[in-house]
Amino acid sequence: MRWRSSRTQAWSIWRWATTWCAKNPQPHRRVEIVGGRHVGLDPTGRRLKLLLLTTKPPFPLTDGGRIAVYEPLRRLVARGHQVTLLTFRSPGQDQDALAHLETLCRVAYVEHDTRTRPIGMAQNLFSSLPYNISKYRSPLMARKLRDMLTEEAFDVVHLEQVHTACYQAIASEEFGVPVVLRQVNVESHLAERFWQTQAGLRRLYARLQAVRLRRYEAEMCAKVDCCLLITAGDAERLRALSPNANTRVIPAGVDLEEFQPAPHLEEANTVVFVGSMDWLPNVDAVLWFAKEVLPRLQQEFPTLQFYVVGRHPTVEIKRLMEAGAIHVTGYVDDVRTYLARAAVCVIPLRVGGGMRVKLLQAMAMAKPVVSTSIGAEGIAVEHGRHILLADSASDFADGVAGLLRDRGLQERLGQNARRLVAERYSWEAATDLLEQAYMDVVSAARVARAASTH
Repeated sequence: MRWRSSRTQAWSIWRWATTWCAKNPQPHRRVEIVGGRHVGLDPTGRRLKLLLLTTKPPFPLTDGGRIAVYEPLRRLVARGHQVTLLTFRSPGQDQDALAHLETLCRVAYVEHDTRTRPIGMAQNLFSSLPYNISKYRSPLMARKLRDMLTEEAFDVVHLEQVHTACYQAIASEEFGVPVVLRQVNVESHLAERFWQTQAGLRRLYARLQAVRLRRYEAEMCAKVDCCLLITAGDAERLRALSPNANTRVIPAGVDLEEFQPAPHLEEANTVVFVGSMDWLPNVDAVLWFAKEVLPRLQQEFPTLQFYVVGRHPTVEIKRLMEAGAIHVTGYVDDVRTYLARAAVCVIPLRVGGGMRVKLLQAMAMAKPVVSTSIGAEGIAVEHGRHILLADSASDFADGVAGLLRDRGLQERLGQNARRLVAERYSWEAATDLLEQAYMDVVSAARVARAASTH
């Protein structure tokens, strides 16, 4: 039976329910030991049935967004929850990824081309929605979601990224299923930063997109039952943007067993950047480093080699290889190979938000890192203790050069960085928090339904 009420009544009941749950914490949480692992149960003692809708298959683990979905997903399944993944599949692609994911959970997909295209960007000028939102609106996905919610009673629908928030109304308003929205970034904040780095027509277009995205994000985050952010800074930004949003912070993590130090593989005077090279902030970061920072370093270290490791490098990034000292790898099967070779890892981001999973991976491998302040946002690092922070080209070059000269400083920063990651950024802890968020929205929805019948 579908549950509906007016928007005013629903909002009033929801506020009352969340207040009640806040004043009555934990008694609904039960833990059962299964095969040595703890399994969270919902208030009635059932394992949760979760529907996870993503913009792309969370495999292979080629970027932070995929990693941030995949690692909790496999842990939720291991804890006994029934997870169904619903995702977009690019035409003719992703088949191997989907086959792997089917070994973990039930998988459904809709074939839809979500690639950024110039004609799509031009047509979007006449839309009220930002382009990065409109390209994920799919009648086929809407139909598939309705079919799945009709066939099966899910406890929670998890929407990954604001790009999928257009499907909130189907889940919550048509079927009465609680909706959790998880955001790796506050996208409008990232868009606001991005347009300020552009010039000419690109600046005008990017600013238009930022204005639209700000309006859309504020509206959608107020509609879902819970917004999950990965940094306190992003949670604060979202509350300022959308005061009625119910926010929680669940940090990203890293697998310490998988990312181990390998000092015997390190190569002298080797600098490494890891990140998807089809993400505009990463493109901007690499171009800035190559043009503004690298020439300063080469004056003292003429044999220095700079590796750009990440899938889908743009033409502009590939052209950097003409300089000789820059290597653009494209997709690699295992980023640990390149992280291990690095004498220094760099995060020269000038635009961004959220938390850099790739930074956590480098820290887990005890690598010394030089980052901009933006690149290290959301991670509790201290300059000079865990990492070196630098925001100008000259300061950035000085930081890298200082590390290349001082082996002792490299080791101290690396050891402190790994220790910090071990203490504060595990995927098990993140999954605990995610599991609790699901249970709390289920409890609140149950209380709200009960209240609406009286």
